[in-house]
Amino acid sequence: MKTEETLTAPVDAVVHTPGPWSIEEALDFNGRVLFHMVNGPDGKHVTSTWGDPHLGNANLMAAAPDLLDALRRVVAISDRKHDAWDAAKAAIAKASGLVV
Repeated sequence: MKTEETLTAPVDAVVHTPGPWSIEEALDFNGRVLFHMVNGPDGKHVTSTWGDPHLGNANLMAAAPDLLDALRRVVAISDRKHDAWDAAKAAIAKASGLVV
């Protein structure tokens, strides 16, 4: 549950597993892919993907820390009078857990 403190915290104050994240396949005994694991830089499990398209979902999740960092940097230098800037700020808030 989100608290008032969490909702008003600066975006950089919200903690997540730092990147880069990597993808590892979990195989059955016949070598078929069962699911993909997304791991942090220390190799610890962050999340897993099941079902179709689990590789596409895993790729997107593994890129999340890099995407968030890049988006923060672009927002810092972008034109604030543009709908894309508002959308970028909303995406950063959502990724940072600041949106209920």
